[in-house]
Amino acid sequence: MRSTRSSRPLALALALVTLVAGCASLQNTPQQDYVWEMGRICDGRFRDWYLDRVEADGRYTIRGAPNSVPSPNLPYFDCMREQFTARPYAQWLRQRPAASGAAAKPAADPAARAIERRVWSVGDEWSYRWESPVGSGTFVWTVARFETVEGVDSVVVKAGRREIFYRRSDGAHVLDKVDGGVVTRNVPPVAVLAFPLRPGRPWALDYTRERPEARQTDDVEMDCRADAPAAVTVPAGTFAASHVTCVHRRTGATSFELWYAPEVGNSVKEQSALSSGIRVRELVSFKLTARAARPLD
Repeated sequence: MRSTRSSRPLALALALVTLVAGCASLQNTPQQDYVWEMGRICDGRFRDWYLDRVEADGRYTIRGAPNSVPSPNLPYFDCMREQFTARPYAQWLRQRPAASGAAAKPAADPAARAIERRVWSVGDEWSYRWESPVGSGTFVWTVARFETVEGVDSVVVKAGRREIFYRRSDGAHVLDKVDGGVVTRNVPPVAVLAFPLRPGRPWALDYTRERPEARQTDDVEMDCRADAPAAVTVPAGTFAASHVTCVHRRTGATSFELWYAPEVGNSVKEQSALSSGIRVRELVSFKLTARAARPLD
């Protein structure tokens, strides 16, 4: 969920605008560096919204956690106004450090390090192995079809008798079916990975997990964050993957960790804390239909 605000630091004019996509520069303008610096302060104050993109002229876009509601009156915009007033652009520019004999090299745009979600195609497959204190085994996920389920346009992933439904727009987990019956439903659908993944960026998971057949519900409240991409080796190979950790908000205990690799379009490794102990899943092989990739064994 995004909300865009025009920020012209010299005039401190803040008005809601429509973001016009353009080609990104390899280096930031001073206006971009200024807005990014102010945004880092506001990022630290808010859990659900953060600075997502800054245009060359200082216009910026913020992004919210799943299910955040965009509004021109968001407190994040008030925070940015406060920073622009406390440290005007002209003052910031005078105090900006410069390298000897030349202008300082602009800081890299954090958006350039963001990991975007890879859209799945019918026929994509991922083979995993798993191990836990109660046993071990393998399974294959296959993107089977697209289908509207309970009013949600979804991509359907098959794993044996189970079908897993993910919202096509953002990959949010909608529900699971086994032999055609709903065994798990998330209300609202939960986007476990809040794309784009950016190092250090937190997001919240707040939803109710329903188990219709068991007539049970659980309220889930977790806080997640992603680390910078790093090399991870699994049976399928070595991949640059972003490490995501989600903890229970009330206890601080780690619920699960996963390593998402854009090359694979999925996680290459997962560790989940279950009542029986830690379950580990690792990618064995994969096949992506939209481009050449490593085949399944």
